[in-house]
Amino acid sequence: MNKVDEKSLENAKRLFASNDINSIEIGTVKGLKQIHKYLFDGLYDFAGQIRGKNISKGNCRFANTLYLEDILKKIETMKENTLDDIINKYVEMNIAHPFLEGNGRATRIWLDLILKKS
Repeated sequence: MNKVDEKSLENAKRLFASNDINSIEIGTVKGLKQIHKYLFDGLYDFAGQIRGKNISKGNCRFANTLYLEDILKKIETMKENTLDDIINKYVEMNIAHPFLEGNGRATRIWLDLILKKS
């Protein structure tokens, strides 16, 4: 495990242990940004900031930055009434990949909060 992974794991544990998790907005882009900032503050200069450049992983290209703001607004308004709704919202956020790094860790906590709320 590298230093960023170790420190972000410590930060995730602290997020829950300190009850700071209760101050996170649930199911919103703002809440996802709060989580990302908490996990990666001091590790990445862009912690909690939506990416400004296009990225890909393997053959998968994530949402183009020209449309990312609009895409995130649409994802934020997606329903959370059923398990299928919630999973669809999570999948769309994963496809959007709003951060340069740390999307998986941040969105898994974001998903967990949505599931707990529902």
